[in-house]
Amino acid sequence: MDIDDVNKLLEEIKPDIKESIKKELLSSLSWDVKEQALKQIKECIKGFIETEVIPEVQKDLVENKDGLISVGKSAAPLIVEELAKGMAKSVAEKLESSYSRNDMLKGLFK
Repeated sequence: MDIDDVNKLLEEIKPDIKESIKKELLSSLSWDVKEQALKQIKECIKGFIETEVIPEVQKDLVENKDGLISVGKSAAPLIVEELAKGMAKSVAEKLESSYSRNDMLKGLFK
């Protein structure tokens, strides 16, 4: 294959190369447009939440503060009790495991 053959081949595939480049550019531009649109939408949603939703939630929390505090006070002993039960169970399991290991080591080194 000499230089003339290469030039002839390039000339033949020139339309295919152009079409391929065009498709790649359109795909890339499409991706960029989607990314920019998503970025703008996210910023819009963030702004809406900050200016509209958060103030309303804060207002409701303040208005219901006494009830929330009352519920928290009522729930606190139950939460502490459940935590204590979980901790006791965990300690018991660790002790049991420790005793088992201790027995195994004694058996190995008798």
